[in-house]
Parts: sequence; structure tokens; C-alpha cells
Amino acid sequence: MIIDSHVHIGCWDHEWYRFLDYTDPGTIFQWIDHAAVFIPTDRKENDLLLSAIKARVSPGHWFFIPWIDPMFPVRNRNAEYKMFDWVMKQRNDIHGLKIHASLDKIMGGISNFLYQPIIEIALSFQLPILVHCGRWQETAGYQLALDTAMAYPDIKFILAHLGGDREDLKILAPRKAKEMGLTNVWFDISATREWWTIGMAIDQMGIDRIIFGSDFPVMHPTMSIASVKALKLNPAEEERIFSKNILEALGQ
Repeated sequence: MIIDSHVHIGCWDHEWYRFLDYTDPGTIFQWIDHAAVFIPTDRKENDLLLSAIKARVSPGHWFFIPWIDPMFPVRNRNAEYKMFDWVMKQRNDIHGLKIHASLDKIMGGISNFLYQPIIEIALSFQLPILVHCGRWQETAGYQLALDTAMAYPDIKFILAHLGGDREDLKILAPRKAKEMGLTNVWFDISATREWWTIGMAIDQMGIDRIIFGSDFPVMHPTMSIASVKALKLNPAEEERIFSKNILEALGQ
């Protein structure tokens, strides 16, 4: 059973990804055999994506993580309360919260005070936070996410892209999480080109903390599947990465 934990559906505004418009959530099931965690694109059309999922994907085969814009409280008076109300209204269909400080241009990333309402919502609804980790450490550094995880042990944190968008970051992030003794942190392998860094992360964090994901359509699911297969894990270990770990991180 394969659950892709990092799938973007919708149209993009980012100039690099505008040709990667996939609006049908069912597209992903050409390459995976069970379920997917659906995330909006940088347009953050959360309600539109949720409606498309409900219309086109069978129950039991989807999870939904909305992309929460940390600038929303600045642009909208009392928006943190509106955001809370929106999550409460959609609570049965929401399985986590996604933040992407790089594309949202928030210096300090998740440590910025703008994220505090999002953190409080995660605490209130017991939702995991999926944190984009990239190469720009001032906005999406893995250390920012790990420090926040240390400060909020009751929240589950999933660090995307194995902690960063370079091989050194993918090596260092799991190592640092282990050094800090964090038990509320998982790493997804989405957009990981260096397949061997996945094995290094397993050595650091253990097989139960590494989650399969592709970052579709930016990276193709078959490439991510091949990266796991290349590690020559036993069937129980593969099952952990392909499905069990994400279900546990989402509280399923």
C-alpha cells in the first residue's frame, strides 16, 4: 500500500511551475495504489481543492492539508479568529496544516510571530504541521522548524523534503533532530533526488520517522518510489515508509 504524503493539485502562479497544472486529484492514482495527502498550490485555493477531492476521490483514499498563509492575520482584521472558525468548520476534512515561508516570503519562517495563530490552531485541534524546508535558511531552515518542535512537544511536525533542498541539508536535518532528542518530528522524502540521503535519515531517526512523498507534480511519484526501492529494505520497513508512518503522523 502506497500513500503519497505530498501531492499538490491545482494551478500555479510560480513561474517555474505554471506548466504543471493538474486540477484533477484522481491524476495521482495512475502511479500510487492507495491514498494521497492533497495540498493546494501556491494559489492556496483550499476550498476549491477540498471540493474537487470530495467530488473525484473515493472516501478513504484522501487526506487534506490546507496551505495556511501566515500573512492572513496582517491583511485581515481579526483574521486569526476567522482562520480558527474556518478550520473548525472544516475540521472533519482537515488532517494537518501546511506552511511555506519561502513562497509566502516570511523572514524567520515558522519562528516568526505571524505563525503563532497557526500554532495555536494546531494545538487546539491536535493537527500536525507540515513545514516546507528549503535551501533558504532565513525563511525555511530546518533549524527553525526543529526549534519550534522543541518548544511545542504536543504538536506533531512533518519536515518536508527531508529537511531541505540540498543534500547537505537532507543529511544535517535528521542528524540534528536526533541530537535534540525530538520525538514529535517526522521527515517526508518529497523532492529528494539524492536517494542515498533517505538511508542516512533512516539511520539517524529510525524507520518509523521517515515518510514517503513525491511533491507531485514537481517530482514524479515513480521517481520517489524508485528511491525507496533502491534502499532494498525488507517488506515491513517499506510498509512503514510507504504508509504506516504517515498514518501515525496524521493521527489515523
